[in-house]
Parts: sequence; structure tokens; C-alpha cells
Amino acid sequence: MQKGKKNSIHFELLILGSSSAIPSDARFPSSQVLRIGEELFLIDCGEASQNRLWSHRVRWSKIGWILISHLHGDHVYGLPGLITSFCHLQRTQPLIITGPMGIRDFLENILRHSQVHLTFDIEYLELDQKVQVIYKDDWRKITAFPLDHRIPTMGYLFEAEKKIRRLDLEKVQKTDIPLDHYQKVVKGESVQDSTGRIYEPDELSFIEIFKRSYAYCSDTRYKESLVSVLKNVDVLYHETTYLHELLDKAIQTGHTTAKQAAEFAKLIQAGQLITGHYSSRYKILTPILEECQSIFPNTVLGYEGLKLEILPRGNEIG
Repeated sequence: MQKGKKNSIHFELLILGSSSAIPSDARFPSSQVLRIGEELFLIDCGEASQNRLWSHRVRWSKIGWILISHLHGDHVYGLPGLITSFCHLQRTQPLIITGPMGIRDFLENILRHSQVHLTFDIEYLELDQKVQVIYKDDWRKITAFPLDHRIPTMGYLFEAEKKIRRLDLEKVQKTDIPLDHYQKVVKGESVQDSTGRIYEPDELSFIEIFKRSYAYCSDTRYKESLVSVLKNVDVLYHETTYLHELLDKAIQTGHTTAKQAAEFAKLIQAGQLITGHYSSRYKILTPILEECQSIFPNTVLGYEGLKLEILPRGNEIG
């Protein structure tokens, strides 16, 4: 079966920052952009996030959500500056900011003392420490879930599922249906050829299911109880702050080792693992990648500027 030209549905990840608390020359604090359809979701907002957005020519106006994992500075100190820049750019469209309890108090106090005059409305969604669906429309869903860090911390699961009608070019090309009628078929409408014969959409097209999922696990100790929430996720981002030789330090500070992250990815049968949130002690990240790949081969080293298309399990780009 020959497929027609694919409809453009985006599910793409861009990593802006991969460092932990102390940035380095090459790495910035945590921040990512996830594109689902035509909307952008900013996940965490460490220092210099707006600079990174600018460097990567991200269309700021497309950011409708900012999802904060927790209130440690390396995940949230870039937020006041970004909001201020939105105002300088005369943003008018509303913005949703999600995070643990306290995110509203944190931001509003800074904006008040800085005398920032908002040009747009902010809707705050402060989360209790439980698994909860925080957004759902006809094809997208976001689920928040608690992690195990030193302060209240949330992870986020993004899911998309949509039916797409695609042309069967092999069949269409055997008819004399005008080219300008092809779009009607894709929309599920019947069309007519020059002889008056009517074709139903199912005669010239087929239904394809677009289904993707991405999980963001920020600062956390190893947490096996999340298996039921994240089972079979296509792509898992999981912090890998330390190598396993520093397990005691990881437990003490509320973090995960590279080996533990890989074991978790294997346990939930993820399609792909992305590493990140590296301690500044690691100038070279190859040992972290190797420790993960020894347990979970389909591991990708997360780094500044990495752009990754989220693909279904079994079709990942390594």
C-alpha cells in the first residue's frame, strides 16, 4: 500500500539545559521544550532558559504551558526573567503555570517586588503530591505524578493519540478525481469523478493512529512505585545526577544514579531513555552513558541543543 503525504503532527523534544545545581561552561540548568501539535510546553525553567529559547529560535508565543517540577533554583530561577520578557514583548495570550504548592507565591512575590506589570493573564495550577490528570482534550493528556526528592517534586507524563486519515495514492491515481478533491478525501468527505461516480473516503484512504508518550522524571530518588504510571512509555527522560559509585550521595541528596535510571527504564519497558541533570563534577559524560547502556542499550545522552522526535516504542532514533 502506498501512503499519501503525511499530515504534519509534531511530537518533538528540545533540551535547553542538562546541568544540575551548578552550571558549567557547556551546560545550563534544567529546561526542556516539548512540542505537541502546534503548542509548546516548557518543562522547568532554570537560569538562562530564555537565552536558550532565543538561541534556538523557539517561538515564545507558542508556549502555552510552563510546567515546573519543583522549587529548587536550578529548575525555577529562570521563570521570573522569562515572564518579564513576555511582558516586554507585549504578550497578551494567557499562560498556564503548573507546579507544586508554592509556585504562585514564589513568582507573584518576585513580580510584585520587581514592579512587573503583566500584559497577560496567568492561570496557576498548584499540585498536591498525588497522581492526577491535569489536562485532557480530544487527543492529548498530561498526567502529573509525585517524585521522591528533598522538597515536593512532580514529574509529568505527556500522551497523544489521534486518528489520521491518509490517502492511498495507489488507489487515488487510478481514478480521474481532480487534485483539488484529494483534501476532501483526507477530511473524510465523499468525492465525485468526471463520470459522476461517487467515491466514499474509505475507498481511497485509510486510518492511521498517531500515538506517542513522553515522561519527564526530574530530581528524584529511585522510585519503583511509578511503574504503573509510566509502563511502556515511548521515551523516558530520567535524571542521572551521579554514577552508581556515588549511590550513598544520591540517596542522601534525593537523586538517582545512572545505573538506577537505566534499571527503571528497563523495568517500565520504556522505548528509549534520555539522561540528564548531571553533577558538575562530570566534565565528560561518556561514563554516564556507558553505565546506562550496559543495562538499557537504547539510551541517549541528553545535552544542550538535542532535538529528538518522540517515536513509538520500537521505532526510536538512537
